[in-house]
Formats: sequence, structure tokens, C-alpha cells
Amino acid sequence: MGDSQKNPRGKASRTTEEGRQTMNEHKHECKYCGEQFDEEKMLKKHYYVEHPKKPNPLSNKIGRKYGRIVGNIERCFYAYEKSNVAVLSTSQIESWYNERYKNGITKQRLSHFLRTRSQFRKVKKARFKSTNLTESWWSLGDLEGPVDVDISGYWVEVPLVDN
Repeated sequence: MGDSQKNPRGKASRTTEEGRQTMNEHKHECKYCGEQFDEEKMLKKHYYVEHPKKPNPLSNKIGRKYGRIVGNIERCFYAYEKSNVAVLSTSQIESWYNERYKNGITKQRLSHFLRTRSQFRKVKKARFKSTNLTESWWSLGDLEGPVDVDISGYWVEVPLVDN
């Protein structure tokens, strides 16, 4: 029969190099390990199981939603920058925000915005001795040189985890 073969429907099909290339184009490849998948659903599961600490390239990008709140958080950093303070704790940011805006913001929601937006960088994290109470220090963008954040004697520094 040569290059053509009978498929189950009885029609002759031809497998060529072009056909193989187009079949490979439809496969989804893992960005981190190069493994290929036929379905995007399987690739998402692979990212979740095999690379949980790395950012998922298939996840939805952060949109422009809540731009006013994020802008107000940035204003807090600019206000403290006038006093030559580049690194702020979540408590400082929360109190500044709640003093100036009538709706305020909770610490949980604030930390969510700080974690998910790319313009904010976590500098240090500490835990109060014998408790699970934590405090994080943040900056607006990257800082040059070492960062000196003074934590009192009852706080224990927690190592930062890279994603």
C-alpha cells in the first residue's frame, strides 16, 4: 500500500512528516520540565502536582480589578517614603489605610493584595514567640542593598520561601 494506510472508516489516509508536525503542535508542553501532554487539562494537573511552588503559567492573570484599593496602598508607601521609610509592616499599612479611608481594609485582605500584586515585595517575616501571630514587612518594588528592619526581642524571624 505504500505510504497510505486504511483507517477504520475505509478511507485512505497518508501519514507524512507535515502531518506528524501538526500533531506535535497540538501537544501542550510543561514550561519547567518539558513533558508533553495532549490536553491542557492534564497540563494544569501536572503543574499542580509536580511544580506546586512555581507559578502556574496557565493561571488567570491579575486584571485591573481593585485598582483603587491597590493605588491607595501605593499611596501609603509614597507617604512613608517622604519620611525616608521604605519598608513597612502590614500593621503600619493597615492603620494608615484605616485612618484615611472610611471603608478601611482588613489585614487579611491587605495581605492578599500585597501577595498577589507584582509591585510589592516581601522583605521580612517574623513570628511572635510561642504563638502563631506573624508580621510581614513589605516594600514597593525592589530595594538596593541590605534591608535593616528592627524587630524586638519577642519576635523570631521566619525564613522567606521563594515560589
